Amino acid sequence: MWAFRGFALVELLIVVIIIGILAAIGIPQYAKTIERARWAEGMAGLGHIQEGEELYHTEHGEYTANLADLDINLSQTIGHLSLLQVAEI
Repeated sequence: MWAFRGFALVELLIVVIIIGILAAIGIPQYAKTIERARWAEGMAGLGHIQEGEELYHTEHGEYTANLADLDINLSQTIGHLSLLQVAEI
C-alpha cells in the first residue's frame, strides 16, 4: 500500500490558483472601499468648512478667503494631505 506522504503537485497548483482568484476579486474591492472612505472623510471636512464659512458670514457679512479666519480644526489627514491642504487646492 501507498502511504500518504504529502500533497501532489496538481493539488498545490489548484490551491495557488484558487488563492489567486480570490486575491483578484478582493484587492479591487478593498481599493474601492478605501477610496469611498477617503471621499467620505473629505466630504465631512468640506462640511466643516461650509459651516465655518456660514458662521463667519453671519458675524462679518462676507465670506473669508482665508481658512485660518474660520474657527474650525482641520487637523485630520486624508492620506498624505491634510484637510487644510485639500481646501487650498
